[in-house]
Amino acid sequence: MRLLIYCFFIFLTVLTLSSKSLANEEEAYFEFILGYYSSINNDLNTAISHFEKALKKDPSSVFLKIVLADTYLKLNDIESTKKYLDEALKKEPDNLEGLKILASVYIKEKKIEQAIELYEKILEKTTNRIEILTKIGNLYIISSKLDKALQTFKEILEEDPDNLMALHFTGIVYLEKKDFKAAEETFKKILDINPNYESAYANLAIIEEIRGNFKEAVEYLKKALQLNPENIFVRERLINLYLSHKHYKEAITELEALKKQKSSVEEIREKLALLYLQTKQYEKATEELQYLLSKHPDNQQFMYYLSLIYIDTGKYSEAEGLLKKIISLNPKQVNAFLNLALVYTKQKRLTEALNIYDEVLEFAPDIPEVYIYATEVAIDLKNYKLAKTYIEKALSVFPDNLDVNFIAGVVFDKLGEFHQTEKFMKKVISLNPDHAEALNYLGYSYADRDINLNEALVLIEKAVKLKPQNGYYLDSLGWVWFKLGDKDKALYYLLEAIKYVKDEPVILEHLGDVYKELKKYKEALEAWQEALKFHEKEEGIKERLEKKIQEVKNFIRN
Repeated sequence: MRLLIYCFFIFLTVLTLSSKSLANEEEAYFEFILGYYSSINNDLNTAISHFEKALKKDPSSVFLKIVLADTYLKLNDIESTKKYLDEALKKEPDNLEGLKILASVYIKEKKIEQAIELYEKILEKTTNRIEILTKIGNLYIISSKLDKALQTFKEILEEDPDNLMALHFTGIVYLEKKDFKAAEETFKKILDINPNYESAYANLAIIEEIRGNFKEAVEYLKKALQLNPENIFVRERLINLYLSHKHYKEAITELEALKKQKSSVEEIREKLALLYLQTKQYEKATEELQYLLSKHPDNQQFMYYLSLIYIDTGKYSEAEGLLKKIISLNPKQVNAFLNLALVYTKQKRLTEALNIYDEVLEFAPDIPEVYIYATEVAIDLKNYKLAKTYIEKALSVFPDNLDVNFIAGVVFDKLGEFHQTEKFMKKVISLNPDHAEALNYLGYSYADRDINLNEALVLIEKAVKLKPQNGYYLDSLGWVWFKLGDKDKALYYLLEAIKYVKDEPVILEHLGDVYKELKKYKEALEAWQEALKFHEKEEGIKERLEKKIQEVKNFIRN
């Protein structure tokens, strides 16, 4: 009670209330006290009711009219605020509290110039110059008059060199002006005065982030959080900084902390789900997504993300169910259709996958990838004529698309029309001379057919230069050297190839072929036997390997 009475007398002093003004009106005085207590408890409507009752008892009170204007302003009732201000300022035009409230009204009405003019008028009369100069400086910042803002804050600092608020806003102005050196010096001066000023650390972090100094920016943000772990703005900035530099583990840690701080956590949990998904922490991602779906059961995005997890973890039935639900809600959701086709492909339900692609092409014929996926499934079905139909449609719509032309080359290779394959691969290379896959495909095709071997070498060497750790390209390079008669180079590149691809039967077959030519029959046998373990990957290789194994066994016996 003593504290409340003490606060009451401070309030009266601040608003320059004369005790005499209400002394003869006991009822008005009583209503004012009730209004004041309602106000400090943030019950503003009740406060207004009491203040207006007090004003009825003392209708000439300028003080009560200013109190009412201030309370209505807190409720954003500008018209009522103006009504009481007009009455008060007609009687006392120089009443500083009334003028301050009027300046606040101008700010709410976005009449910044008028607010500044009024504060300058107040500045001539007030004893608290620093408070008013700070308001003027802030208004100059709002109106982008940065030089005037800087001049205003410097005026404060001439009177009070250690004024932290003036230094803070001076630093902000320098930041806005992109004078990062001056901003940095200002914020560091703040920390010299008060090492626990967290905003200075946050702003120094912004400067270092702009400069590209990731480590320094993180350190400043961490210092700000040490001072105030509840600073959500700083934590969110740190999260975004981690995300922009792909530091996903650290971002997840901060998001988990933020999840505990925020009352509204769904946005945080969505970010966490995506990060867990990206970092393949599927169990945690699933937990977050299932929580989100419990709140929003028809959210297509959440269902889609969860379906991706199910696909990646082999839960194809669950993925199929979610994707079909998305399609039922949005019959033209292309990604849902494409992933449903992917599910069918992984389950070897290839005809059903093709039906999905056909359905997509009916309402989205302008997506080249759909034609390509359909072509690849037709190839898997060994229906090369159907594959040709799809790819020719794609070529009619996208004649210069690299991937379409590349797949066209593959299709015609399957159909035994190598001259067409050569044409399409050369077109891909002409469109993109660094298309490593086309370079390798054409080069290997030449080598395997024992034609254009020198050109094949050039093509494959370029592919290997572009992707030196691609085991398939290294195999091609070994194979072309074998065809050119350099068995040692062939062996070197084939051994390099199996460092990167250990389960490809064709590469292991090539290695065995080279060993055989080098008369290393035992090594050839081992390579072919290893290749035989993976024969299901390559049609027709099983019989070929068994024949080679039998032949080399005869060499070893003899």
